[in-house]
Amino acid sequence: MHDLLYLSEITGFTDRTLRNYISLGLLKGNKQDGKWFFTDEDITDFITNPNVKPSLISKRNALIYDFMSEKNDVNRTLIVLRINADEEKAKNISDFFCEKMNHMKNADFSFSYEKGKVQVILKGEEKSVHEIMEEYYNM
Repeated sequence: MHDLLYLSEITGFTDRTLRNYISLGLLKGNKQDGKWFFTDEDITDFITNPNVKPSLISKRNALIYDFMSEKNDVNRTLIVLRINADEEKAKNISDFFCEKMNHMKNADFSFSYEKGKVQVILKGEEKSVHEIMEEYYNM
């Protein structure tokens, strides 16, 4: 089971937007003690929903566009990974990057899975992104 924060991290949607999707019936989950929780199946159904997909694509594209138009003095990097994966491997990849993003400041992350393909977009301070990618390739 995953909470709303986890889903927010992998989709880039705000808490409020996700709650709107719940209200519309596009996102299924269970509310326990005032907090929303989602199974892997709930998340897969949500991110593959044709009514949600255009918003996810827009969020991903915005990450890339924002990176390209940034003007600051800090070295930053953006990595796009496309990986062939079954659902179990996709979940492991998602869990890895979500856990890492919990400890990374000033960074953005996007995850999608469709038809056996994982796409991960990771944007942040150059050294931090490099360390995460090194750890990913060594796992």
